[in-house]
Amino acid sequence: MGARLRHVSAARRRASVTSAPAPLTPFGRDVVRYLRLVRGSIDAATHKARRSELKAWIAAFGKTSRASAIGSDDIRLAMADWRTSGKSPKTVLNRCRTLKHFWKVMYHLEAPFEEITLPRPPKRRPAYVSTDTIRAVEAKLREQEELSLLRDSKTRARFMVLAATGIRPSHLKRVTPGDVDLERA
Repeated sequence: MGARLRHVSAARRRASVTSAPAPLTPFGRDVVRYLRLVRGSIDAATHKARRSELKAWIAAFGKTSRASAIGSDDIRLAMADWRTSGKSPKTVLNRCRTLKHFWKVMYHLEAPFEEITLPRPPKRRPAYVSTDTIRAVEAKLREQEELSLLRDSKTRARFMVLAATGIRPSHLKRVTPGDVDLERA
């Protein structure tokens, strides 16, 4: 380990020992209790996202000590700050939904979102794949099939059905022979 790296590591250790974490407001403590409460009922990725979104609300509400002191004006102000700082409408919407769920679980109330219009994320247009790309993937699958690298030809067949029809893989799993009309094809 280089001398500079040792110096940085030692400085970080000293900083972590000497600086105590900022004390949580009652709202912050409620957030911690909420996260503990919902941990078993949601998957790890959702829990991590909720924690991140609630940290943003804690930062937005600043020194507001009680959740009862938070009103729709505070929420509107936080949303406006996030929009002007470049946060996507989807991020703001996710944060609002998390706050609503937090309020419902912790206080058995609706969050103070009256008269607040939530941002609507723009609909994404589908990204189309070129015919050349589809042909290249089909050729690669055929090559792997001939080299016995694939278990059977079903993989290539599934790919071609998905590419030709545009249906989702989960829908393809539920297709039955009665769903296929070869005369219309």
